Amino acid sequence: MFGLNATLFVLLGLQFEGVYEGLRATGDTGPLLAGIALVGLTVIVVRLAWQAVPLLLGAYLPEVVMGELPAQTTTRVGGTGTVSHAGDSTNGGHMTTTQEPDPFGSAPAAATGPTGPRAGFGARFGAAFIDGLILAVPYLIIAFAINPLLGYAVYLLGGIAYFTYFEGGPTGQTIGKKALGIRVIDFNTGGPIGNGRAFIRYIGRIVSGIPIYLGYFWMLWDQEKQTWHDKMATTVVVPVDNYPVT
Repeated sequence: MFGLNATLFVLLGLQFEGVYEGLRATGDTGPLLAGIALVGLTVIVVRLAWQAVPLLLGAYLPEVVMGELPAQTTTRVGGTGTVSHAGDSTNGGHMTTTQEPDPFGSAPAAATGPTGPRAGFGARFGAAFIDGLILAVPYLIIAFAINPLLGYAVYLLGGIAYFTYFEGGPTGQTIGKKALGIRVIDFNTGGPIGNGRAFIRYIGRIVSGIPIYLGYFWMLWDQEKQTWHDKMATTVVVPVDNYPVT
């Protein structure tokens, strides 16, 4: 995964090097926005493909390739749904069935909900609103008092610094997230995501907003309540009540 992230950072650097030269020559911000969109879309496609390949292999390759599973003896205790596997010494006279491994490696039934408590859309929207106000104040001051382009540059760089520092920190909380009692954690380990992945997550926020904020609304029907930028950085947003800051 480190190699993948390093490759994505190289792509990001090469893209912005060309965009910066064009911006310095013409003063046009259009190439800058287009460059951000292109890099962001590249990042999300690469990371989603990277995560999808193992799932596809595990779901469709025969078990003679993936590793043959031993037969299991399953005991169902009437009405309670209790299950015990091969090697249990008692069955209490209940029905016992033997399940042979599927030679075609059928995929398991899909889960119907997230694997743990997740922050709701309202809490995440409230946190984003607070964070947006914090970043908007210096932008508006500079844009109206000095120069709109300079104000936008301060807003962009300030957003990168703000979210990279706070979401990449030990708590995974921006000021807005702390106020709403939610935090960003690693999807696999439950720990902090670090500044590198927090930066990737911020770039993902830009990508999420490009198609009429579809990437933000994605959490409404996603099984793990992840936005596009969550998927890019392999993160989830959770309530502090269920995942307290240590």
